Amino acid sequence: MPLIVLTFVLVTTLLTSCRGGYAPGADPSGTLPSGAVANGQTVDCRGDGSCPELVVEGDPPATLPSGAPAPLRGLSDATIRRDPVTGVVWMAYSWPSVHVDGGRRSTRVETHLARSDDDGRTWHSAGPLWTAAPATDPVTGSTGTIDHEVPNLLPVTDSTAGTTRWVAARLDLFVPDGGTLRRRPPSSFRIAVLAAPDPMALAAAEPAVLGSAATDAGWGVDVDLTDLDDALARCTLWNEPALHHEGGTLFLAVRCLPLGRDGTPDVAAGSLEVFATEPDGEPGTWRWRYAGRLAGAEEAAELGGDGLTQLELATSRDGTLLAIVTPDRWHRAEQEFVHLGLRVVEVTSLARPALARDADGRLVVRAAVTASDLEPLGPGAGTYEPSAAVGIVLMRRDIGRGQLVASLHDTGLHP
Repeated sequence: MPLIVLTFVLVTTLLTSCRGGYAPGADPSGTLPSGAVANGQTVDCRGDGSCPELVVEGDPPATLPSGAPAPLRGLSDATIRRDPVTGVVWMAYSWPSVHVDGGRRSTRVETHLARSDDDGRTWHSAGPLWTAAPATDPVTGSTGTIDHEVPNLLPVTDSTAGTTRWVAARLDLFVPDGGTLRRRPPSSFRIAVLAAPDPMALAAAEPAVLGSAATDAGWGVDVDLTDLDDALARCTLWNEPALHHEGGTLFLAVRCLPLGRDGTPDVAAGSLEVFATEPDGEPGTWRWRYAGRLAGAEEAAELGGDGLTQLELATSRDGTLLAIVTPDRWHRAEQEFVHLGLRVVEVTSLARPALARDADGRLVVRAAVTASDLEPLGPGAGTYEPSAAVGIVLMRRDIGRGQLVASLHDTGLHP
């Protein structure tokens, strides 16, 4: 959940105290920089009911054994897709909690699944999709669990055979017993890709593991994506997977996040990178290739940040491919990310990755979402299913007072 997750150091220490901070010159509210949206829509999604909260019946936020609200809780990092066969609208999301074992507390993030039979107006729990599982770190030998975060789902239809199956991507990482979000080792970060006949069947699907420069081979890496091009050697971590299928090709876009020698993110050196494959057979047999860079520091600066994170790929109601992204910055003193709202940008191509630009050379930004009451860290990820009644869904992050609470909200935007 980056975001709740972000990466391995989003919160200062979660279970003790959370202090905010933002980079000099950054507006933590997510206020748009001048010229960021030309002829686009803008929504300020404050916590005053202007953006209705999505509630999943049967899946309340996490609590402690005492019944008190867990300091890490809520619904976050959602992905919404309609089943082209049944018409059901599915939503997968990160579900954070705090696990208590005697006197020790550990953070956990699992992925849950919900369904809507009324085009996204109401949601009902379909149960856990990927639960945290016991594991041993192959690097240190310490015990803990594997978290599953930032899910992305996609129905993929074989136009020749006329069959549909579901592909998913997620971020997997290790949390040592008694550890918090801060203690997740970079060597455990990897992207898992799965396929199954329907969303619920993804729970038992066998993942293919895609690694980055930092991923230890002991985590069962099938393909190190940084080996596919010399330009990717700087990508210490992958995060925020996004899927799109077009013309028989499956595209996977991820955030490349380099880490400096001191272990902090070098946001400005990061980028959004795209990979492609033909999704025939099981994911472990897919042959990935590097398609290219979708966006980097130049695009991030134009959209108001130092980097771009939390990518979601969606098709607008007029058929245009869109990238929903969050410009962000890293504040070294506070060791935290600042999120600067959502930007919805047209995509020219994923086969030859490029964001669309107008005749004046500016990015074509259709919409933007802010949350001016969320200081100092700003709002989080977005998702969109154009056929649903809900518009772009924003994740609000309330961080402070020793807690991190996430919630999903309908902005009403159909860009």
